[in-house]
Amino acid sequence: MVSPEVDLLAHRRTTTSHTIGTAYLRELLGVVPIEAERDEYAFAVVERNVLGRSSHVGRLRVLRHLRELYALDPTDTLFRVLRVLDRADRESLPVLAGMLAVARDELFRASWPVVAGLSCGERVGPERFADAVAAEFGSTVAPATYARVGRNVAASWAQTGHLTGSRVKVRGRVVARPAGIAVDRAAMPCRCRAVCDRVRCRVASRCRRPVERHHRSESGRRW
Repeated sequence: MVSPEVDLLAHRRTTTSHTIGTAYLRELLGVVPIEAERDEYAFAVVERNVLGRSSHVGRLRVLRHLRELYALDPTDTLFRVLRVLDRADRESLPVLAGMLAVARDELFRASWPVVAGLSCGERVGPERFADAVAAEFGSTVAPATYARVGRNVAASWAQTGHLTGSRVKVRGRVVARPAGIAVDRAAMPCRCRAVCDRVRCRVASRCRRPVERHHRSESGRRW
């Protein structure tokens, strides 16, 4: 029997065709209540079209991508933690989303050593990400796909705040907020956390220069 900890580390490849979609995730979480069931997220995306997709096929596609990366299911441990921490600290969502995407998407996970190896302010292009992923997966991914993966993962790390810029990215300094640190230390235990550590994946706070730290003040249908 496979343990729940092993299941936390998945092998999806959403980034072959898409970024991690943090803007979509933020918009969806803003309209679906935290106590919602799995089908309510699907209803919001497909029937209510809260993400503003122009076609039914497009709505189904974005729903599939978000489910692959984030589950959109309150019975899923990592998604449940994300929802609770997002409500407590909305500014931490990009980093939280990146951490879940690292756990679920093996191509995105393979790109992290490139980010971790950059000094703050250092430039990096999508080709370097493509090469890193290709070195990890070789012929298991079509050669023509790697260039697209490189662009998608570079754009995804920009969404989390680790990179800035357009085509050529620059390593940024991530603000390590309380919610992101909480996930880093508690929500990815056992084997998932161990493997992420192996690729130096302290996504919430890792940078080759000290990161800034934020301190909170005192104050019916199925798809």
